[in-house]
Amino acid sequence: MCIWYSEKEAEEYLAMLAFVEWLTDKGVVIYLCDYTEACPDMYTNCDCEFLFRPEMHLLTNEERSKYLAELERLKKENTKLRMYSNGRIVSLPEDSYDERILEVIGEREMKTIMVYPELWDEMPLMLTFILYRIRCMIASGVLEVVKDGKIESGMYGTGDDFGKTIVRKKLKE
Repeated sequence: MCIWYSEKEAEEYLAMLAFVEWLTDKGVVIYLCDYTEACPDMYTNCDCEFLFRPEMHLLTNEERSKYLAELERLKKENTKLRMYSNGRIVSLPEDSYDERILEVIGEREMKTIMVYPELWDEMPLMLTFILYRIRCMIASGVLEVVKDGKIESGMYGTGDDFGKTIVRKKLKE
């Protein structure tokens, strides 16, 4: 089996670690293919074309041990947010980006979905997490809803489109 992943994409890298762990006792021959260098603009171009064919290599016992130890470390840290930083996956407190989210919103009213493009360079591919943190800040009273995003969705009845919800920093009473 060949596992394709990018070492700089946290979800793909974590999935690779999990597959290596899961396949370890199954007698499967594992090849790895890290395509990071072959497609350097993967965050800015969804249709990224490979600059060259990335190399596959047989997973060595030494690599397997290293990856299993790394996965064990991450499991013990047990956090909701993991990012690629300084050449490795690091665990962060889930509120690590709350100040940046608040900075983007500023003193204006803003659709929640519009926060994401402003944070793309710092948090690519993390729309779901950003919306989750905005929901947490609403629940804790840091942000307030100006207009909720519930919309009529035709034959499917009433839907909840949180991306269209307009929020602002909670006004001081």
